[in-house]
Amino acid sequence: MPPSLLATLARLPETALLRAALVIIFVIFGYAKWFDYEAEAVAPLIGNSPFLAILRPLGMEGASRALGTIEFATGALLALGFVSARAALAGAALSTLTFLVTVSMLFTLPAGIWHAPLGFPALEPVPGGFLLKDLVLLAASLALVREAARRLHTEPSSIRPFPQPAA
Repeated sequence: MPPSLLATLARLPETALLRAALVIIFVIFGYAKWFDYEAEAVAPLIGNSPFLAILRPLGMEGASRALGTIEFATGALLALGFVSARAALAGAALSTLTFLVTVSMLFTLPAGIWHAPLGFPALEPVPGGFLLKDLVLLAASLALVREAARRLHTEPSSIRPFPQPAA
C-alpha cells in the first residue's frame, strides 16, 4: 500500500469507515426493498415482528417499499453526517433503531434461529445468521451516535465537518 494512502487512512476519524460502510449497506438494501424478490424475503420478518406491525396494512410489497424508503433516508442522513453533525445524529439514531428492530427479530421468529438437528449454538443461515450480524451493525450505529453527540457538543457551527485528529 502506498505510504500516502496509509497516511490518509491514519488521519481519518475511526468512525469514517463505519459511516461509509453503513451508507453503502442502507443504500443497497433500501434499493432491493423495491423489488418483489426482497418483498418476499422480508415478508416473514415483517409478519412476525411486533415493531413492524404498523406496516402490515400496506401489504408485503408496500411494507417492503416503506422500509426501503426509510433505509434510503437513513443512508442519506448518514452520508450528510460527513459534513453535518445534526444529520449525523439523525442518521445514526435511525440506524440504531433499525438494528434494534432487526436484532429483536431473533426473538420473535416462530421457527427460531437455531438449526434444529444441532440446536444451540448452531444457527440457521437464514434468518439466524443473517440477523445475528446486525449486532455488529448496531454497535457501529451506537458508535456513530456517540461521535455525533460529541460533534454537536464541541463544534459551534451548524455545518460541522468531521473533527480533524491532532497531528
